This record gives sequence, C-alpha cells and structure tokens, in this order.
Amino acid sequence: MIKFNRLLVKVATTLFLLGIGGLVVYRRWEINTIKRIRLTPASERASEIERHHNFVLSRIKKGMSKAQVERIVGLPQNTDSQHVWAWAFGGESGDSDNKKWMDLIDNGLMYIVFIDDKVVGNPESVYASAAQTPCEMVMGLRNCDAKTAMILLEQQKD
Repeated sequence: MIKFNRLLVKVATTLFLLGIGGLVVYRRWEINTIKRIRLTPASERASEIERHHNFVLSRIKKGMSKAQVERIVGLPQNTDSQHVWAWAFGGESGDSDNKKWMDLIDNGLMYIVFIDDKVVGNPESVYASAAQTPCEMVMGLRNCDAKTAMILLEQQKD
C-alpha cells in the first residue's frame, strides 16, 4: 500500500510539473508572437497579422482602447489613424510616408476601426478589406449612408 501511495504521489507530481511546464512554454510562445508582430515593419505587418490571424483575433476584442491594441499589433501604417488603423499587403511603403488608409486600400489591407477611441465590430475586430471595407463596416454599425460613414472616418481630432 505504501509503495502504491508513493507511486501515486510521483505520478501526480510529474503530471503537475508537466502542466506548469506546458503553461510556461505556451506563455513564452505568446510573448514571442506578440514581439514578432510588433517588431515587423509596418509595411509588412499585414502579412504577419494574417499569418497569426487567429491569435490576434483571440486577443483584440470590441471595446478595447488604442493603447491595448497597440500592445498586441503595434502602431498602424497609416497616418490618419483616428478611426482606422491599417496595414497594407504587398510591402506597400508607408512607414515614413504620409499615407492615409484610403491610399493603402488598393493592395488589400488588414484594418481595425475605432469609434470613440474603442474597437468596434463583431465578433472579429481585425478585418481584411476584401471582406468589408472600413466604410462598409461603419455604415452597418451606425446605420448610415456611405457619405456619412466616410465623413466620420475622415474626421481627425486636432
């Protein structure tokens, strides 16, 4: 009986340590993935976000602030980032250029829409423009026409 109890304790301890080790490995992978996304140049980040799309979607949620989103995907490629954070596919240069999100849309882009400085959209918050443009998203969310949606998206705080 004593040998059985010792064996049971050893097995339980081993399983516990393996579980903790698995959590440590997963957390390290998660941290490295976030670093990889954030450190990728903005002109190449759309591909990196797409590569880790499920990971990004599991972390960016409706209602998150820009600071919270920045900790996951870094700053946007576009300079008119009040309402739309965008990253173009195809290595479109824009890290230092004065690119607006509409200038980047031709190559396809990954984007996040903010209203009142909070992420909007359900259930996924990171969109590929082929599925829906930022303008179409705002039209649906605000139940407005395209002109009104574009006015909202082009507004910048001073």
